[in-house]
Formats: sequence, C-alpha cells, structure tokens
Amino acid sequence: MSLISSGIAKVRVFELSGGIWSEGRSVAEVRTALVKWRSAWSDKFYQVYVNGRYAGTTLGAAQRQMIVQVPTFSGTPVRIEVFAVSAAEAETDFSSELESSRYNTGRVKIKLLRSQELPIDATVEIYFDNGSGEIDYNNSLNVSPIRIWPVCRTSQGLG
Repeated sequence: MSLISSGIAKVRVFELSGGIWSEGRSVAEVRTALVKWRSAWSDKFYQVYVNGRYAGTTLGAAQRQMIVQVPTFSGTPVRIEVFAVSAAEAETDFSSELESSRYNTGRVKIKLLRSQELPIDATVEIYFDNGSGEIDYNNSLNVSPIRIWPVCRTSQGLG
C-alpha cells in the first residue's frame, strides 16, 4: 500500500522549549516540536517525516500527536508531513518515496562579500538543473534579475 495523505487535516506544529532560563525566558534553540493532526482514518497508524526523513510512527491508530526532532538551522524552513499507513507497514521507512517531492521545496540563502570588484548596480540570475544534471542557461529561476546590493553603500558597508 504505502503512504496515504488523504483524510489527514489540520496538521499543526508547536515548538517545544529546550528549557527555561532562571529569569523565565525559554531557551531559543528549538530542537523538538509537537506535531498534532486530525484524521478521518480509524484503523491506520501514522508516520511523521521531517524534511523528507522518517521521524517516527504512532504507537496506535488512535494517536494523533507526536514529538519529533527538528533541525536547528536558523532561518531555514522545516517541512513536516504526516501520512497514514496500514498496521503491517507501520515500521517501514518510506522516505525514499518522498525524495522526488523534496526538489523545489526549500530556500537558498546566498551571501556575497562586498568588494571593490562588484559594481553597485550588480545583479544576479540563478539557474538550476532541476535534477536532470544539465543546467538550462536560457531559463533562470528568478523572474527578473536580483540586485546584489539593494541599498547603496560603500564596499566597507558604510552608507
């Protein structure tokens, strides 16, 4: 059978605090999250995947929440998916079936150091091979060129 995505709704993720500081603030680095969902299924187990990787399976068909480990990279989106599976397949890792859906779902952050070499009005275009192994330089991913320096500053960062 394999993964079933239909019938699962209202998937919600809540960050869990890594601890509390003495003055009452919570620890900023979140490493775990509580995932909750609703389901139309009454005879299925559930598997949770974080960024396409198997995170765990529920202990029974009635369970509708799970605590999972999440990456701690700041500013990076985390993709959490919940699927129903039959009891016979509850311990099977189906992450290989999710590989193709992981393309085009993330974000990329490019950092460039200011230097005397790049003009103030420099732009960049981003190209991708879309998993084919051959880059199409006729079609960029961005709709229009991206300005490298959105604010006019000197190479030392002064305005």
